[in-house]
Amino acid sequence: DEEGGGDDGGGWFNIFALHQNRDLGRGSKNCVHESMIPEYMDLVVWGHEHECRILPDESAVGTFRISQPGSSVATSLTAGEAEKKQVGILDVRGQSFRLRPVPLSQVRPFATGEISLRDELENEDGGLDPEDPNVDEAMADVLADHVTNLIEEARESAKALREEAEEAARGALPLGTSNADESVLGHGQKYKLIKPDQVLVRLKV
Repeated sequence: DEEGGGDDGGGWFNIFALHQNRDLGRGSKNCVHESMIPEYMDLVVWGHEHECRILPDESAVGTFRISQPGSSVATSLTAGEAEKKQVGILDVRGQSFRLRPVPLSQVRPFATGEISLRDELENEDGGLDPEDPNVDEAMADVLADHVTNLIEEARESAKALREEAEEAARGALPLGTSNADESVLGHGQKYKLIKPDQVLVRLKV
């Protein structure tokens, strides 16, 4: 737009791209607050954060919207990385815009979950029996079932994504991880996974 301009941004569609931590409970000195961004911005593309939140949200100050594309691949075994990976196509016309999400179909499938063996111990319907001399084997079976379900979930997610994007994902091994309050070491090794040593992560309670 050749007309307008100035400090108030009039006549322009203003896009601000930054690569910093967002204010997500990290503390006042470890992030950029939305209130620090000039109010005349129309759209903020927020990088650095890994979780994909591609659809623009209203900012805390209410004068601009924020799109957080996230990482294009799973870079850590966290719940936020399990969200659908997408990019966006931005259409701008005057002071109006539209951002169309485009799912990435070649992303390695990834699912995450948690399991509490304490709950299994308290489960009266076929739960773990601490008095059972073979409780270690029973615990291993419970964890194995949990991991198997995660793998199936990741595969189903990848299948749905391929159908949605009408493209085939090739040769990607699924990622899977789960937090447990107790675990049996070495169980991840029997699964065909990336980082099998991180399939089961002991969670201190």
